[in-house]
Parts: sequence; C-alpha cells; structure tokens
Amino acid sequence: GDEKVAGRWASSVTLTGSQKWRMVKVPFPNPSEGTVTVRITKQGNGEAYIDNVGLMPFYSDNPFDITLDTSDIVIKILDGNSQKAVPNCKITLNDREFISDTNGVVQLSGVISNQYSLLVEKEGYYDYSNDAVDIYSDSTIIIGLIAEHITGSIYVMDLSTGQPVYRAKITFNDSVITLSSSDGSTDFESQAGEKVSYKIEHDDYFTEEGMYMFYNDSSLVIAITPQFATVTFQITSDGEMVSASVHFNGYDYDARTGIASIYHPARQSYDYSIMKDGFDEIAGSVWLEKDTTITIELTVTHSAEKGHEGKLSVYPNPSNGRLFVEFPCIFINRYIKIVNLTGQIIHVQKADEMINEVDISNLDEAVYILRIVPLGLNRDIMFIKP
Repeated sequence: GDEKVAGRWASSVTLTGSQKWRMVKVPFPNPSEGTVTVRITKQGNGEAYIDNVGLMPFYSDNPFDITLDTSDIVIKILDGNSQKAVPNCKITLNDREFISDTNGVVQLSGVISNQYSLLVEKEGYYDYSNDAVDIYSDSTIIIGLIAEHITGSIYVMDLSTGQPVYRAKITFNDSVITLSSSDGSTDFESQAGEKVSYKIEHDDYFTEEGMYMFYNDSSLVIAITPQFATVTFQITSDGEMVSASVHFNGYDYDARTGIASIYHPARQSYDYSIMKDGFDEIAGSVWLEKDTTITIELTVTHSAEKGHEGKLSVYPNPSNGRLFVEFPCIFINRYIKIVNLTGQIIHVQKADEMINEVDISNLDEAVYILRIVPLGLNRDIMFIKP
C-alpha cells in the first residue's frame, strides 16, 4: 500500500560529487510494480535523506543523475585601513583551504549553492570568521582585515591660536615619553582596539590628560590651554571707538584709543566694569579660557546730553575767528568738515579731543555747514562767519 510507502525514510544514504550526485538504489517494503517519486534533501554535513512522496503505475529502480545549482565566487582580502590587497592569506571555506594570490584574491568555480563557514587567517592581522556566508549566485566577497598593531599620531595645538605646540612632552600609557615636533605631532604604535592613555605637558600650558581608542592608523588632534590669555576690550558708542577706563580684576586700565588688551592667567573668571564720564557704567564677567575679545557699547546718560545740541555743541555762533566743537567724549577716527551752501568742502580736520578748536579766520563772510564724519551722534549744524 501507498500508506506504507509514503513518507518512509531511506537508510544509510550518502551523496557525493561536486556538481552531480548519483542516487543509490533504495529498498522499499512495497515490491509491486510502479514508479516511485522521491524528494532528496541535502544536509549541512554533506549527507542527505530521501523522502518518498508518491507511487506511480510503472516500476523502475535504475539509478539517475541529480544536478545541483552552483556559483562562481571571488574572495578578495584587503587591509581594513589602507584598502590595499593582502596576499598569502589562508582562507578556509567549510573544510577546504585556499591561499590568496598576490592581489589578495581566491577564485572558486562550481561552488554548490548553500550556506558556508568562512575563516581568513593572516599573520599580523586578527582572524576573520563568519559561520553564515550565503552563496547562492555568482558574487564577490570582500573581506577587510584589521591589523593587530597600528601607527597613530597625536597633534598638539594651541587652543587660542590654533598653531602647533613645539616640544610638548607626551606620555603614552604612563611609560612612553616623546616630544612633539615643530608641527606639533608625534607618532606611536599601539595594538588595534586598545585604549591609549595620554598626558600632554608644557611649561606654558595646562596639562591635558585623557584616553583614546585607535582601531586603525589615524590621527588625534588635542588643543591645550595656555596658562595665560589676553582679553581685549573694544569700546564704542553709536558704532564709533571711544576712550574709556577699564576696571579689570581690581586694576584700572586706560583704553585711550577705545581698545584695552589685558594679559591674565587663563581658566579663571574675572569681573570687569567700563566707566566714562557722561556714559552709563557697564559691568560684567568673563571666563578667560583663551584669547577673547569683548565689544562694549556705551550709552550716553541723560545728564550728559543737557547743554548740548543733540550730542554735540558748537560755539560761539556766529564767530569770526575761532569755532569750538565739543563732544561728550573723545571719539576715535572722527573728522570735522566745513561745507559751504553749494556743498563744496572748505576745511577738514581730525576731531581727536573732547573740545576741538577750528580756525575759521580765513573764511569769507558767509553761512556755512559744520559736518562731522562719520555721522552717527549728530546732525549738520549751521554757523555764521560775519
């Protein structure tokens, strides 16, 4: 009967061969004539089992050929860092061993479609292992090997300027000591994937310590902080530079040109205040980590505006000899111009004092316009030369 045949397993069946397997004669308990249809399933260990799936009217026990799907594959071995070919690697595909050529390549033809284990070994590199490599079509398998030892570089730079730091003492893993070169760099060797501890010391900088893990040849840039840094105050009013007094860390500094540069120990917080007669005082604090510039905009107080025409006073008016132009403070890069009513410039001089004297004795008797350049705190003012 059919029921006794269906689903019965064949015993002691081993199929061999690279592309074709020849099936052995399989005994069945049903001797009646008929064609037996079977299913053959290959196992990972190279053996197979046969499953009877039906009984047909004609009987035949002749062996027949079975053709399996195969693929052509290329295995290419590269250095994972440089991407250069790695020759003479030992490659194991299941139990078969191969050696890569000078181009790091192994070419295999007629590989039966299946899942394989792959092992790549090369002195100086970590082993590559994969137990589930699917090969079901023509393909190229590229493997990047990781070197057991790598060459790393550390570049030491100034946090403020970004320039390299020369002759910084660098300690690796508490033992290897070297000095940075003129470009701030130093090289070292380490095991790939190993954490490297470093300490960077220099007489003019704060000591920096840390850890870093290098997986391949690479560089690490470390910025170190100078022990002293410069804070620069730029003081303006309505966009123009003005002189003022800077009180910083208990000391007074004169910003006569609107700029004061102060050199102090870094990595500290400092209080400051900006003072000038006729202007509101401005106070603040700064954390001095590196060279820093602070721009201060002063505001004229209401009391300073009294007695002035806007923020500017011109007297006497009329005048036939000398004219005085008074500002509430000293401005940097400000000029006085005298223009006639046709727009022609008659006279130019720099206004570098709070009270500036202008000689108009040589001017013809007429009405003129006094103009300040650049504009910003004022308007044009007419005056008369009688």
